[in-house]
Amino acid sequence: MSESEGERRELAARSGPGVVLKVILALAIAGAALIAYISTGERSFSMKALSAYDGSNEALPVYISINGVVYDVSANRRVYGKGGSYNMMAGRDASRSFITGCFETHLTHDLRGMTDKELESLETWKNFFKDSPKYPRVGVAKLPPIDPNSAIPEPCADPKSAHK
Repeated sequence: MSESEGERRELAARSGPGVVLKVILALAIAGAALIAYISTGERSFSMKALSAYDGSNEALPVYISINGVVYDVSANRRVYGKGGSYNMMAGRDASRSFITGCFETHLTHDLRGMTDKELESLETWKNFFKDSPKYPRVGVAKLPPIDPNSAIPEPCADPKSAHK
């Protein structure tokens, strides 16, 4: 028996039906995960991961989150990117500021204390981003729970002056 024939037999013995089945199973799982990712194209972002998309790195897209839904606003980097007029909202969920226009102290997803009318205005913003082909949905943000014992954010005295 030649050396190469012996190596082939040894390899065949090591890669019996159990090993082959494990490889097939691993490939099937990986394929299913890839199909799920490609079909949704969405990611789940922690707040830390989302903060990397704040417009400070030109190599990365710019993302905002509104009520836990993350949108790519890179098409308007001039506004949402570094130095832009709404850059403070990039890389975070600033749902409250969409309602109040307070861009210093309301950069939070905390909606406690908002009236029904104010929450309706948030729905308008949510629909704007959802329906905009310019700003594709790229994922969801894992919003940290709000401590019910924490203070509700104070109202802005003059929201227009809060925008710098």
